[in-house]
Parts: sequence; structure tokens; C-alpha cells
Amino acid sequence: MLKKSRISTGSKTQSDSFEFFIPSDITGILIAKFENLGGNTLAHLEFPLLVDRITTAEPQYSIPKWVKNNAGWWADGQIDDRTFADGIEFLIKQGIIVVPATESGEQGTDAVIPDWVRNNAKWWSEGQIDDRTFANGIEFLINVGIIVV
Repeated sequence: MLKKSRISTGSKTQSDSFEFFIPSDITGILIAKFENLGGNTLAHLEFPLLVDRITTAEPQYSIPKWVKNNAGWWADGQIDDRTFADGIEFLIKQGIIVVPATESGEQGTDAVIPDWVRNNAKWWSEGQIDDRTFANGIEFLINVGIIVV
């Protein structure tokens, strides 16, 4: 509980202020109470403050640089879709590639990876797009069941 005594200036043109800091580990509803306003023991004010620490941080992606070689080989047709998908699946399960939690769809045996994912892999391997954009393609493959984690 923070207590601070202060006497108002009583001015109608000048505002009184009082500054306080809420520690970063505090969340929820806090009650601000002002008592003995204007020297009157019956005058008081009480109101809630909502401290909401919700963050809108972007998901974190962690993809080792050497995976770009595999993406480039796949994009160039040097390895087939299943080999690429199996490799990405293994890397995700081992924690080598980290993408946000995504629910896997039903695994398809004849699943074909769309051309736009191949294009993303090529561009990513050449440094033309960032990890997040490439990871979006991986998330799509997980959602449709081509990669199962």
C-alpha cells in the first residue's frame, strides 16, 4: 500500500498532480483512494485502476541458417517434396526450427506442396524474404497436414 500526504493548492486554474509507479510484476485492479479532500474528513474519492500487461509481441521464429541450403535445394528440384517435408518435420520436432504452436491438419499421403511455398523457400534461401515469411509457409504445411508435428 502506497500512502502519500499532500495539500492541494486549492486553485481552480492550476491542477494538482501526484505521480506514482506501478511495479512491472503487478497486474489486475488497483484501488486509488483520496481522503480528507480539501481538509474535509467527509470528502473522499475512490476509483479503480486496471493494470493490463497484455503484450502484442510478434511470434518468435528460430530457423538455423544452414536450413536455407535445404530450402534452396528443394526449390531447385534437387530433393523431392516428401524429403523436404520430412526434413522440416524432423527439425521442428527436434526444436531446431521453432515456429509458433500450430495445430496439425490430417496428414495426406499424396499431399502436394503448393508452388508459392517453393517460391518462398527459394527466395528465403537467397535472402530475399525473412524468416517469418518462410515460417508462414511452414505453418501452412502443418495446418494442411503435409508436415505433422
